[in-house]
Amino acid sequence: MKSKRRCGMEGINPVPGPKAVRQSRKTDAVVLVGVGKLGKALMSYAGYSVYDLDILAGFDVDPKIIKKGAYGKPVYPIDRLNEICRRLDAKIGVITTPGSCAQPVCDALVKAGIVAVWNYSSVRLKAPPQVMVHHEDMTGSLRRLAEYAAKH
Repeated sequence: MKSKRRCGMEGINPVPGPKAVRQSRKTDAVVLVGVGKLGKALMSYAGYSVYDLDILAGFDVDPKIIKKGAYGKPVYPIDRLNEICRRLDAKIGVITTPGSCAQPVCDALVKAGIVAVWNYSSVRLKAPPQVMVHHEDMTGSLRRLAEYAAKH
């Protein structure tokens, strides 16, 4: 006769599936500043939803982009950053602006309650210690790939 180990959880699935987890978690609001080509590409990407993330709004200085929006999402003038971030309860900001604008944008995001920044600009941003900044160095990454490819 085989003995069965019993843990007291027969018939209960202790780990919910992805659908159940997604239904029970809140989607994190993300905002993006700089709705040019890269910003639009990031705003259009649907894959963030797997991680319960969504870029809900963009900010730019170009009136044409503000009027049109991007991929069905609103784009606001930069002077509404604080208001919109607080209304959305956004904690994550993405910067895709030219380097010359990036630090003032980062400062404004922090002032608006953003605690994590994904930086695509060429500038190494300075932020308070409680704010996490991830620098996405696309040029450096491509350079490293080119160096590797040249050796092989």
